[in-house]
Amino acid sequence: MFGLKFKIWKFSCLKKKESDNLPKPIVLELTDIYEGGYLCSRKKPFIDDVIEENIKYILKKNKIPFDDIVIPPGGALYEIDIENGTYQLEFEVLGKTDYYGTAYGHGIADLSKYQKTKDECDIYFEIYDMTIELNKKE
Repeated sequence: MFGLKFKIWKFSCLKKKESDNLPKPIVLELTDIYEGGYLCSRKKPFIDDVIEENIKYILKKNKIPFDDIVIPPGGALYEIDIENGTYQLEFEVLGKTDYYGTAYGHGIADLSKYQKTKDECDIYFEIYDMTIELNKKE
């Protein structure tokens, strides 16, 4: 009886799940970035420009063809968490390949100017690393 239960359990574990057929994202990483920018576009360097530059570098380094990338303003996913030192945002790859992706990683916020001015545009966020997950558009 024990052997029969074991065989049934083993068989059910070997069944393919529907999620096994889904395409897996391409995961690419970059470490030791140590570049940053301000959270508002009126101050340079702007953090979105720094993140975009590093996404392009990762794509070039891994020979993924693209014409440009777009970080949608106020996109569905855009977060810089200065308390926990993380960031995450969505982007689209333009060109012959149809990819969209998510970029995320760790960093630290410099609040020294902000504490004096209370202007959110004086928050500087430095990124340490970046992981991007690319998915094919359907």
